[in-house]
Amino acid sequence: MLINMKKVAKIFLPPFAYNFIKYLAMKVKRITLCKYLKKNLIYKDFYLGESVCIIGNGPSINQSKDFIKQFKNTIAMNNFHKSSFSDSIKPVAYCIGEPVSSDAWSDPLTIKAKSNAKTYWVDISNARVHTKENRAIFNYVNGILQPNDRGYIGDMHSDSLGSQTTAVLAIQVAIYMGFSNITLVGFEHSWLATPDHLSHFYSSRKDDDDTIDQYTYDELMNKCVLMWSQYRTIQKYAEKNNITIKNATPNSYLDVFPRQAINISI
Repeated sequence: MLINMKKVAKIFLPPFAYNFIKYLAMKVKRITLCKYLKKNLIYKDFYLGESVCIIGNGPSINQSKDFIKQFKNTIAMNNFHKSSFSDSIKPVAYCIGEPVSSDAWSDPLTIKAKSNAKTYWVDISNARVHTKENRAIFNYVNGILQPNDRGYIGDMHSDSLGSQTTAVLAIQVAIYMGFSNITLVGFEHSWLATPDHLSHFYSSRKDDDDTIDQYTYDELMNKCVLMWSQYRTIQKYAEKNNITIKNATPNSYLDVFPRQAINISI
């Protein structure tokens, strides 16, 4: 019988030791790619003190478009290019979070060709499959830090907090760019309410790359625990650094950040 050493280590090692070993393993695996992180420094505090709206992919986006259009700065993610009003918005950042190893991965070049943003932020594993010419298009991130009680999220030009969902990455990019007032829209986070599919604004059908139904409910709960831990780490950082993050998503399950009520169009 084969022994799953990862599961054995998780059972017998203290959480700190397990997470540290996991961090080192990822660090070594990606060490040759880290040179691509340095160009992110150009955008460090580029929008210092400004406000931004981060646009998720939840169903409420279609009813919130008038609210979103009020913002000078926006950050989008994943399939925002499918929005009916995406042509009228040029995000300061477009985040595409899936690593190459994910079953849900598709080359971010596909989204780049269908969207219009100032910058594109993707997992550093994509640098392995991109040509030199294509690497110049993207800002890579190395999300390998574990959630913690200190509110330590690292930096986009070095190691940053891991992202269970692209939304976690998008908030980190907003913080890195210097935004001090961050509003979240389209962050329903209804995984546990609809465990057979992910709900999106652009379709009621299940996406071809939607693998959520492959997980048991127990596995899905654990993924949500990790996600919420990442959000709490970010919120701790925000509180320590005078950054305001508010969730303006109607009927959202994400309760880590203070709620913001908005008038939405029907």
